[in-house]
Amino acid sequence: MKYYLIVGEASGDLHASRLMRSLKNVDEFAEFRFFGGDLMAAEGGTRVKHYKELAYMGFVPVLMHLGTIFSNMKRCKEDIVKWKPDVVILAEKKKTNKWLGEQLGKDKTTISKWCTNTCQPDLGSLMKISKLLEVEVTDLLREDNID
Repeated sequence: MKYYLIVGEASGDLHASRLMRSLKNVDEFAEFRFFGGDLMAAEGGTRVKHYKELAYMGFVPVLMHLGTIFSNMKRCKEDIVKWKPDVVILAEKKKTNKWLGEQLGKDKTTISKWCTNTCQPDLGSLMKISKLLEVEVTDLLREDNID
């Protein structure tokens, strides 16, 4: 089967890469095309656009980049129509920073700092986050920012 996957950020990349790995185990002819990240690329297939080129944080940046956002949406739609996948998958865990903060008893500023790598959670918080998001603790650690 032909699978087209779309993610918008790092946790979606992780979630979708695991899905791709599982799909390959049950579908030996699986083909992938995606808007995603490095983890998905490591599983194989064709990356159309990296999620880092798609994300804008905050109201003003979104407004300033509306043309680019709509252009990317159009490109995605055209690519799907052209490639004719058997299925389109929007990979998202439906977990927000607000939800995570509520689960951990942390304010939104703290969660935002963690997400933007301004500061890091302590080990206990990392353990709780991994359980809440159903991922390994090591999946929450990024080596690319270590000097």
